[in-house]
Amino acid sequence: MIIIDANIPLLADLLSPYDDVRIVEGRHLRRDDIIDCDADTLLVRSTTKVGRTLLDGTNVGFIATATAGMDHMDLSWLSTHSIAVASAPGSNAAAVAEYVVAAMLEWSTLLEGRTIGIVGCGNVGRRIVDHARALGMDVVVNDPPLRDAGIAMPAPHMELDELLTIVDVLTVHTPLVVDVPYPTAGLIDAARLRKLRDEALVINAARGGIIDEAALLDDVLRTRRALVLDVFANEPSIDTALLPHTLVATPHVAGHTLNGKYNGARMIGEAWLRWKDLPTDIFLEAVDAVIPKPSVIVDTDTEALRDHLRVNRPLVEDTARFVHGMIADPSAATFDRLRNTYPQRAETLVSINP
Repeated sequence: MIIIDANIPLLADLLSPYDDVRIVEGRHLRRDDIIDCDADTLLVRSTTKVGRTLLDGTNVGFIATATAGMDHMDLSWLSTHSIAVASAPGSNAAAVAEYVVAAMLEWSTLLEGRTIGIVGCGNVGRRIVDHARALGMDVVVNDPPLRDAGIAMPAPHMELDELLTIVDVLTVHTPLVVDVPYPTAGLIDAARLRKLRDEALVINAARGGIIDEAALLDDVLRTRRALVLDVFANEPSIDTALLPHTLVATPHVAGHTLNGKYNGARMIGEAWLRWKDLPTDIFLEAVDAVIPKPSVIVDTDTEALRDHLRVNRPLVEDTARFVHGMIADPSAATFDRLRNTYPQRAETLVSINP
């Protein structure tokens, strides 16, 4: 038996020839649900907290998350109990990078010659480097783990405190990590926010908690800087105090394009088939046939680019819907409803170096 989160497309139909399937709301999945159907596989998203509480005493042997981030999974416990794990790194990287471009263009179409600082140079960050250069921006990056691992940086690397002093745009794309040697929880705190120019745009489309929200509220009240927030601490029970001060605010949906969701489904479906030692060719062909093909190339004609992006990324309308909804009813249920009913849209931008 395979348990599949209701928000993962395609998999229920495409994997049902191989095993029985049960569809669930991921945030509400409980240990008894798994035991009742004797599932050996969970295919989930970030709303499902995976560890001992959920799995102890079950027969689950394989878990995959259709997300790049894995901070909702207790990897140490899973390893100790010999449970196979898979994820979808890079599946929504193009989607998040496109969101960042669209948000910057809502802030200003005069981006050429401005400096963007990208904190985190993984799958998302590297795509933003390419898009920003195509927009005529100067790019600097910060990623100590990759630097220390000897991985080549796609742009000049700067220490974070120095980077903050020179950028016009700060965008964060690290995982949420609490452990040394490279913790990111609270990475952008009050002291670091004070290093930014008052007029600098701040974007977080990575994980809530990387930017200290209390410090960010104090900062925006002082500077009136523009904020773009797709993620929040303690989702779905978020603090709504920042929402009225945002240029763009959305309920953790930067990566929720049709392309991103299909890519995630493709990666974890293939991983499950390989775990079962089953052929993958028919499955992969079926998924690839439905993934939309982006057609717009990033360039310095920013007004035209903004207008193209607004067709599939109407961030002004998305922000109004989210902010008004959360202010009217600041509950976890509202956050989840707005996230789960976010319109499914295809990606617009062609990735320069996918």
